[in-house]
Amino acid sequence: MLRHKRRPHLIAIECKRANPAVARWCFAKAPSVRRNRTREYCFAERLALQDGTCSSEPIHSQIEIDAYHIALEVRQAGTKGEPHQRGRGAIEEAATQVLRGVNGLAQLFLRHPELLGGSQEVVIIPAIVTTAELFVSPVDLLTGNLRTGKLPNDPLPMAKRTWTSLQYNQSPNLKPSGNEIRQYPPALWQILDREYVRTVPIVNGDGIGEFLSWSGHLADDFGDLVHA
Repeated sequence: MLRHKRRPHLIAIECKRANPAVARWCFAKAPSVRRNRTREYCFAERLALQDGTCSSEPIHSQIEIDAYHIALEVRQAGTKGEPHQRGRGAIEEAATQVLRGVNGLAQLFLRHPELLGGSQEVVIIPAIVTTAELFVSPVDLLTGNLRTGKLPNDPLPMAKRTWTSLQYNQSPNLKPSGNEIRQYPPALWQILDREYVRTVPIVNGDGIGEFLSWSGHLADDFGDLVHA
């Protein structure tokens, strides 16, 4: 866990050594997340202290980076795997594990608000640091053949990244029990986003510095949003 030096902002980190056989993690955007979607947001957990009681609610801020919705481990030809390590499904496992950590930490603050150390709120975001190589694709999945499921571009265009962000849909049992939206937005998609979507940055060792710089700016954005 990392703490921002000026802001009440925490990062819970899951470290994941990828199985060498599937150590290329690839990400794409879902074409129809919601109608008229033109921007992405970073969704995180905020805990606020008021009158001695701590409560949890989602918080979000617009982000200026690409965020992806579909993640897949890709086999690297000629590379031998390790039988004791997980193959495909490692991204899902790591995302679930780090959100368990975030929400377990949130539960701890809810039960013991004195651990906030005098802060009136704290924002917690998850992150995965991995040995896997990260690739993103601009592929438009709407171009796929509806009968066969195949895409017209083969091989798919890919760009290597040192870090990226996954918009992960967490299951209800991963949420802290004190989580609530104080003022519900008018649209169903906004409610579903804030209730269940959490942004999980996924970082290769070469991207740690850049990711931490970005997360520092994000902490300032969240701080300005809370106090606006």
